[in-house]
Amino acid sequence: MAPIDKAFMEKCDELIVLELEGWQESAGVQREIDFFRQKGAKVWMFSEFEKEFL
Repeated sequence: MAPIDKAFMEKCDELIVLELEGWQESAGVQREIDFFRQKGAKVWMFSEFEKEFL
Protein backbone atom coordinates (compact mmCIF):
# COMPACT_ATOMS: atom_id res chain seq x y z
CA MET A 1 0.00 0.00 0.00
CA ALA A 2 1.36 3.39 -0.95
CA PRO A 3 1.91 5.79 1.97
CA ILE A 4 -0.46 8.34 0.44
CA ASP A 5 -3.22 5.71 0.20
CA LYS A 6 -2.76 4.79 3.86
CA ALA A 7 -2.80 8.46 4.90
CA PHE A 8 -6.14 9.02 3.13
CA MET A 9 -7.67 5.80 4.46
CA GLU A 10 -6.67 6.63 8.03
CA LYS A 11 -8.81 9.78 7.76
CA CYS A 12 -11.89 7.89 6.51
CA ASP A 13 -14.58 6.46 8.78
CA GLU A 14 -16.05 3.99 6.27
CA LEU A 15 -15.33 2.36 2.91
CA ILE A 16 -17.73 1.94 0.00
CA VAL A 17 -16.65 -0.72 -2.48
CA LEU A 18 -17.85 -0.24 -6.05
CA GLU A 19 -18.74 -3.67 -7.37
CA LEU A 20 -17.19 -3.18 -10.78
CA GLU A 21 -16.12 -6.11 -12.92
CA GLY A 22 -13.08 -7.78 -11.36
CA TRP A 23 -13.28 -6.09 -7.94
CA GLN A 24 -13.27 -9.47 -6.16
CA GLU A 25 -9.95 -10.40 -7.77
CA SER A 26 -8.31 -7.04 -7.03
CA ALA A 27 -5.53 -7.29 -4.46
CA GLY A 28 -5.76 -3.52 -3.92
CA VAL A 29 -9.47 -3.60 -3.11
CA GLN A 30 -8.89 -6.53 -0.75
CA ARG A 31 -6.10 -4.62 1.04
CA GLU A 32 -8.44 -1.66 1.51
CA ILE A 33 -11.24 -3.88 2.83
CA ASP A 34 -8.81 -5.55 5.25
CA PHE A 35 -7.45 -2.18 6.39
CA PHE A 36 -10.92 -0.86 7.22
CA ARG A 37 -12.05 -4.05 8.93
CA GLN A 38 -8.88 -4.12 11.05
CA LYS A 39 -9.60 -0.63 12.32
CA GLY A 40 -13.22 -1.58 13.05
CA ALA A 41 -14.70 0.63 10.32
CA LYS A 42 -17.81 -0.17 8.29
CA VAL A 43 -17.22 -1.64 4.84
CA TRP A 44 -20.16 -1.16 2.50
CA MET A 45 -20.75 -2.78 -0.83
CA PHE A 46 -22.20 -0.07 -3.08
CA SER A 47 -25.33 -2.13 -3.68
CA GLU A 48 -26.00 -2.21 0.10
CA PHE A 49 -25.23 1.50 0.48
CA GLU A 50 -27.49 2.36 -2.46
CA LYS A 51 -30.46 0.47 -0.97
CA GLU A 52 -30.09 2.19 2.38
CA PHE A 53 -29.28 5.76 1.40
CA LEU A 54 -30.12 6.46 -2.25
